[in-house]
Amino acid sequence: MEGGDDGVLVISEPPGISCTRSTPVCSASFAAGAAIRLRAASTLCGLTWQGGCGGNSDCSLDGASDKIVGLRIETRCPLPPVGLLDVAVAGRGRVTLGNVPIDCGRVCSATVQAGREVILEARPEPGATFLGWGGACSGMADCRFRFNQPPMRVTAAFSP
Repeated sequence: MEGGDDGVLVISEPPGISCTRSTPVCSASFAAGAAIRLRAASTLCGLTWQGGCGGNSDCSLDGASDKIVGLRIETRCPLPPVGLLDVAVAGRGRVTLGNVPIDCGRVCSATVQAGREVILEARPEPGATFLGWGGACSGMADCRFRFNQPPMRVTAAFSP
């Protein structure tokens, strides 16, 4: 990954890749023929896939052969006001990015642009159940809210 100094996270489905700015080069092995989806989020600037993928939406790979994929992070973007989003997880699960660079197993935070819509996803571990959101979110669907009163907090509960 190359580019600006904002928070960036890249994750894969199925799990295996979780890259941040502090780990700018990462790799994983997947079963031959496995469909892989790479998802990226940045708190401030735009992202563009390079190499095995293009554009700025999710990167889908067919797993038919080895692929090298890069992610360009725009370096010249206006720096809007930002605030802190805190996420706390209870039980057996994770909160992962929808459009915010978070992959959280217990307690974590991310810097988010003020006024931005935040989307977070609950991912229960095998055998666990998602019980619901708290804080800035409620209910059982993906967590969606406008980040308009920073700092803000979200909790996610999973069965023990």
